[in-house]
Amino acid sequence: MYIKKKPPSMRTSVYESQARFLAGCICRLEEAYRRHFDKPYNPDGGDSARFWALPEYEVFHDAAYACGFVCKDLAPTYPIDQANEICGETLRRVPFKELRHYVHTLLRVERSNRMDGYFSPVCSAIQSGALGIVARRLDSDDSLYAPENT
Repeated sequence: MYIKKKPPSMRTSVYESQARFLAGCICRLEEAYRRHFDKPYNPDGGDSARFWALPEYEVFHDAAYACGFVCKDLAPTYPIDQANEICGETLRRVPFKELRHYVHTLLRVERSNRMDGYFSPVCSAIQSGALGIVARRLDSDDSLYAPENT
């Protein structure tokens, strides 16, 4: 057995401890956002760089990869703008596969935007409440979990 350098496949299982850990990381990132950005977030005023510098952001980012939410065989095609705008309608009812795809796309777009110096989609997901919905569902929505005998 060896350590693999690539992210897992979308067929790789995510375990309860991984889902709950990522949910906790999201909650801590949301709290850090509220502490550090008391005025409206201004990506053109350097707020994206300040957001990316938060230690909680780095932990969330690493957790999303380590917990199997960023997959080598998923395209970054989930409609994150739509999910962020109408998160109550979208993310509250999608199955785990789509929640995973949302987080995957969010992190892939984030990586691209960060390299180009654009705004943070993760920050937008916090502002809209979409990432909080993901955290709450990962932490307590039994419909996302496999039946006990599988």
